[in-house]
Amino acid sequence: ARLAMREPRIDLVYEDGMRRAQNLESLQLGRRRIPVDSDMAALVPFRGTQGSYAYVSASDVLNAKVPPDKLRGAIVLLGTTAPGLLDLRSTPVADNYAGVELHANMIAGIIDGTIRERPAYVAGAEMLLLTLIGLALALVLPTLSPLYATLVTVGAAFAVVAGNLWLWN
Repeated sequence: ARLAMREPRIDLVYEDGMRRAQNLESLQLGRRRIPVDSDMAALVPFRGTQGSYAYVSASDVLNAKVPPDKLRGAIVLLGTTAPGLLDLRSTPVADNYAGVELHANMIAGIIDGTIRERPAYVAGAEMLLLTLIGLALALVLPTLSPLYATLVTVGAAFAVVAGNLWLWN
């Protein structure tokens, strides 16, 4: 991604300027910010299922079976997709996803700036929200009939999921 964007270097951005690994907040690549979590991992912006990117056989390239124009100007990653070579990963979009395609998704996300971030305060906010909803349901549900209690519970669950999706987007 750095080479494709013609950026001379990648800068490390630390929380509060403290240069320790646990304080690493993001990577800066030119104007692009790549957020990382406390494990120094980034969320992969998947473009779709396996095969979302064009695959070209390395042997076809070496045997001149691929026209040079097909690869001109492209970012080319070399990797394996065969199960026996152990570069398959379990991901949210597929049980067996080629590691090289994970890299392709990450590079595309860096270039187009679509890498999402999970802020540090989210865990506390989730706990507070679930506690408040749990208390509200604990107070309201005993006063309702089973049918209305079920409808209120389903509505609360739907509201939590819809709110989560809205905040994520």
